[in-house]
Amino acid sequence: MKTTQKILLRENVSLIIFDMDGVIADTAEAHKLAWREYLSRFNKPFTDDQFKMIFGTGNSELCQILFPDRDLSDEDIERIENEKEALFRKNSTGLLVTYAGFFEFLDLCDKYDVRMAVGSSACRANVDFVLQELGISNRFVSVVSADDVEKAKPAPDIFLKAAEIAGVSPIASLVIEDSTMGIEAAGTAGMRVVGLTTTHQAHELDNTDLLSKDFKELRKLIVPLSVGAA
Repeated sequence: MKTTQKILLRENVSLIIFDMDGVIADTAEAHKLAWREYLSRFNKPFTDDQFKMIFGTGNSELCQILFPDRDLSDEDIERIENEKEALFRKNSTGLLVTYAGFFEFLDLCDKYDVRMAVGSSACRANVDFVLQELGISNRFVSVVSADDVEKAKPAPDIFLKAAEIAGVSPIASLVIEDSTMGIEAAGTAGMRVVGLTTTHQAHELDNTDLLSKDFKELRKLIVPLSVGAA
């Protein structure tokens, strides 16, 4: 496992931006089943490999991948997104879980006065739903969804806007991601990246500064955390 622990310990981190799906909440199976249920209406198969490839992609881009045979209008994409995500929320209510050490990691950030944000390719309704289900809506200084930017991941817009709202420069921001799309977005934004191996295996997550299997391990790797001006 690669580690740049010395970089994280010696350089300033004023803001940590969390991806949501696969980082804050273990939603992969729920999303996969929701897509499979939705696509079955059109007699479209949906494999585990397909899901792994698209996980972390914004729904607008995702719809073009899943419906290559259709000329989708903006209205079509919005309808598909709304119907599929409604299935996700319905099937996930009361069932969401996070990863080992997550809540303790939030407390660690508070202890060292490190601001926290959410930067997700999910729609706003899903982001609000997950944060409310986990009882953490008030823990973040900025929350940015795919609905809040023109381009979702792998474009850097989500992370850049999260940092802008928080009042922190990209160079002082650290992103925690599980997807290749998100890691690419963070790198393009000029931010350092921690890759969580919750969705992909370690060898699949290139261009990260640090790899960790969960927050319990990550907490040990980056303590003490140096805090500086944005």
